[in-house]
Amino acid sequence: MTCNPPNLIAVNGADLVLKGRNRAQFESRLRQQIAGRLKHLGLHWPVRRVSGRIIVDITGERERLDEALAALGEIPGIASYFPAVAFPAEWAATSEQDLLGGTLGRALLELARHEHRPGARFAVRVVRHLPDATVSTQSLERLWGAAILEQTDWEGVDLSRPDCTFHIALYPDQALLYSHKMKGVGGLPAGSSGRVVSLLSGGIDSPVAAYLMARRGCAVECLHFSASYVDRDRAADTPVGKLARHLSRYTQSLTLHVAPYVPFDLALAGKQDGYELMLFRRFMLRTAAALARRRRAAALVTGDSLSQVASQTLDNLVALDAAATLPIFRPLIGLNKQEIISWARSIGTYETSIEPYKDCCALIGRRPKTRAHADRLDALEAERVPEHERLVDTVLDESVTLKFEFGEPAG
Repeated sequence: MTCNPPNLIAVNGADLVLKGRNRAQFESRLRQQIAGRLKHLGLHWPVRRVSGRIIVDITGERERLDEALAALGEIPGIASYFPAVAFPAEWAATSEQDLLGGTLGRALLELARHEHRPGARFAVRVVRHLPDATVSTQSLERLWGAAILEQTDWEGVDLSRPDCTFHIALYPDQALLYSHKMKGVGGLPAGSSGRVVSLLSGGIDSPVAAYLMARRGCAVECLHFSASYVDRDRAADTPVGKLARHLSRYTQSLTLHVAPYVPFDLALAGKQDGYELMLFRRFMLRTAAALARRRRAAALVTGDSLSQVASQTLDNLVALDAAATLPIFRPLIGLNKQEIISWARSIGTYETSIEPYKDCCALIGRRPKTRAHADRLDALEAERVPEHERLVDTVLDESVTLKFEFGEPAG
């Protein structure tokens, strides 16, 4: 007997329940982003709100279901999602035999046969969203579980750690049947928390920082400093270009600004005293702040992790902040390297981040000072880089801009 194919995808929002009266606005944004991502795939499946969750109706091209599910797994704001079969409600049934022999009961047995694996154990979970019912939730679970044991090849039940769980959600107008519930990105819909400019290197940390801010609902733009002048095509093929492209799978859209380090390097030429990296990092923050003002972003993001490297000691971070004109978010500040690597692996940026690539910090980061102070850096800037404001404008004017959408070049 053929198992009923899913006819919808049910989506549960993540932090939307915390938004009170703003929930409708966040849900609307999430629905639009789901529809936009599916449309990008060429799937014009209706997206609607039903009974407190978002429903995607599978109206055609069912063979592309796995592709659609993979795309949903990259959209911030989704806590979980699952393909399901929807059936009309049959709650007028009053006997156990009626429930077992009804459309839902027969479909459950078909699904159980389809999902059976030798030696595996199962559980049945029922959730009711009904004002009243003639049969309790526990009774339904026992009833349908017993039927699976009697009428299929499943040999045992495990309510604690089942190999497969058959879920049944009962609503006044329909019932949903499914067995595969997937975990989403979580967080908030992209763009719902404002815009930030994230400093992006070719390393492991900064892509994770940008991702985490996107996961909290920020629209993210990235700024990278290149060791030389690059053209647009060359920039797209660098590890940084690949990272930005990949991050756009989660941010939905992403703009990468590649700025040349050369003007600052020429201005700084001279005696090497260990402050060069800190002076450059302050210049990076000033340039990022100027870009943020142009792009109407409210804050900056870095991949700093406290004391992970010499430039990220507490004294140095305080000295950097003294030059900042916008808030600096550091989502990795309390993580160690292994935790950051785990994040990078989970979001798919790690392999690109370890490709050979020399960014500016690596070129000038030899024996940096670990306890810089703002007043000392102020004096050095006045002496060695007196026209840093002009340099900021020069660097931004000579930058290359690339745009990505859903993991592909755009514009």
